[in-house]
Amino acid sequence: MVADEPGNLQVQTRRVGPSGTPLSFGALSTREDAVRLLLMPVCSHPTVLEFLSAELLAQLQGKCSFDFTPQTLTPAIVEELSAVIDGALERYRADGLA
Repeated sequence: MVADEPGNLQVQTRRVGPSGTPLSFGALSTREDAVRLLLMPVCSHPTVLEFLSAELLAQLQGKCSFDFTPQTLTPAIVEELSAVIDGALERYRADGLA
């Protein structure tokens, strides 16, 4: 873990990338009105997105960042995100990235 403080959580893997620094797995940042989840396996392993619901895909901003407001961060979305993160970690582990 790189950062774990209010409003800022950053997680890296133990694997070092080409730049000589640990690979990023993801980050979670909160603002007053929104939450952003950056999930790097979505960029490197796009198959992670294959089974996402339309509701979760609607929150995807760019290639690997999800933005949520209190209205869009429903219990069902949280449950689906949990499964996506678990699946992404499994993919990273299977590829020797975590």
